[in-house]
Amino acid sequence: MFHEEPMKKIVISIIVVIAMAILIVGVSTQMQSGQKHQYKFWPQEIKLEGDVNVQRVFFSHSSDYGITFSEPRDMSMTNFYAHEPKMIVMHDDVVLVWRDEVESDDIPTLSFAKSTDFGETFEKKRLFFGARPDIIYYDQTLYLTFAGLDLKHIWYSESQDGGETFSEPKLIFEVDWDLSPYEDRPTPTIEANADEIKITWRMQDKNNQNTIWNAVDKGKDGSFEITSFIDNSE
Repeated sequence: MFHEEPMKKIVISIIVVIAMAILIVGVSTQMQSGQKHQYKFWPQEIKLEGDVNVQRVFFSHSSDYGITFSEPRDMSMTNFYAHEPKMIVMHDDVVLVWRDEVESDDIPTLSFAKSTDFGETFEKKRLFFGARPDIIYYDQTLYLTFAGLDLKHIWYSESQDGGETFSEPKLIFEVDWDLSPYEDRPTPTIEANADEIKITWRMQDKNNQNTIWNAVDKGKDGSFEITSFIDNSE
């Protein structure tokens, strides 16, 4: 015969474990299974004085194969909103980029942080005015793409020195037609391999058709060739 009180404790423990697992999966943007050093970088809404809700970006790290994680650290460089976090691991260094709203009228700025001690400390700085960043590391180079202030321009930059400096942003695409106010603005993603750099985004074209756009630089010299095709996936 089972005793009611021990059974309640078992059920509560199971619920707590499941809830913690859901939380970890929900907030993690990068987990390295089997690695000693593991990292999480995520957006989270917090409440300020006066019951004002804002979104911030938080970072946490583990040095024991993910058994325990450090207290979440607010990486935001603004008193307003911070969101759109991206994280990569470059050799043993951790690289973060995200979007900070730096003025009361919500001007978006790309912020950059790098840690050379497995996430213990970071050097942070602002890069460019922009939004929706994506960053990758390939063959000693950091490649960065992002949307412009009005989310109608696609920009590109790179760093040859691990993020110490970035090249002057290059405009590779500009929307020269009216986008529907109900259509989401483009979010560029970037890939690189030995042969090319490719930036991809999705949006409506001049005929209001959902379209995939590719900007490919086969010479890795900034000479992007733009192609597009109708998205029939829906």
